[in-house]
Amino acid sequence: LGLENDSISLLAATPIYLKFTDQQNYNTVDSVSANFTVGLENNVVWNETYGRVSFDDEYATLLSLGYENLVVSLGDYKKEIPINILDIETSIMQESISENGIIYPNPASDYINIKLDGISADKLEICDISGKIILSQTITKDYQQIQIRDLKRGMYFLKIYDKNQNIKILKFVKHG
Repeated sequence: LGLENDSISLLAATPIYLKFTDQQNYNTVDSVSANFTVGLENNVVWNETYGRVSFDDEYATLLSLGYENLVVSLGDYKKEIPINILDIETSIMQESISENGIIYPNPASDYINIKLDGISADKLEICDISGKIILSQTITKDYQQIQIRDLKRGMYFLKIYDKNQNIKILKFVKHG
């Protein structure tokens, strides 16, 4: 788990193995499925604070949405990990304004091209998987190129708004 002092968001999505090796080395996680496993090497013990995650040996289950504190113990060392368990369907609302619109290249590393292809749009936003708005800008033409070089690797959502605030959401992946 990304054990900096920041919270992380767990989304019910792709299964991932969580492994704790020592006080300095953790795996980073962006998303997990409702059932996942945790590492128990070196006599590591996993617990939770608010009952949103259930542990049975190395098997863990997400029980409900919301904030949780995971506690990882190794000998006398303990680390609290604040997490936010979100459902991808509720973290970003999808109301389509059109079936048109494409992003390319996808995946991308430096920039994305957005071809609106008939969508009458006023504004676009790029959001991370937790729904946090990374970029917001006015749309002035049917073709837009957006620099994404500084984004972290991962999946993002491009939200395109029309003048009535209806939304078209497209997914893209930042790599490299």
